[in-house]
Amino acid sequence: METDDGLYLRVDMPGVGKESVKVLVEKEGTLVMEGEGKKDFKDDEFGPRYTNSIQLPQTALLNTKAIKAEMVNGVLKLFVPKLKVEERTDVLLVSVD
Repeated sequence: METDDGLYLRVDMPGVGKESVKVLVEKEGTLVMEGEGKKDFKDDEFGPRYTNSIQLPQTALLNTKAIKAEMVNGVLKLFVPKLKVEERTDVLLVSVD
C-alpha cells in the first residue's frame, strides 16, 4: 500500500522467526525478502523456506537506507519511506538571488 509517507508491505512467512529473516535492497531497486523456518519433523531435511522479491517503484523517490522491518507471528511488515524533496538526488534545488 502506498501513502504520502511511503510504501507499506506485508509478507506472510508462517513458521519463520525474525532471527532467520533477511531483507535487502539490490542496486537496481529490487527488494528481496528471505527466511527459513524450523523443521516440523526430525525426518524433514529442511524447514519452510520463503524467498520473495519485488521491484520497488520509483526508487529515486524512496529512502531505501531507512527501511523499517518488523517480524511478528510469521508476518513480515516493511515500511519504505519516501524521500523529502530536499533529500532527493534527482532534484536540484536552485537558490534564487
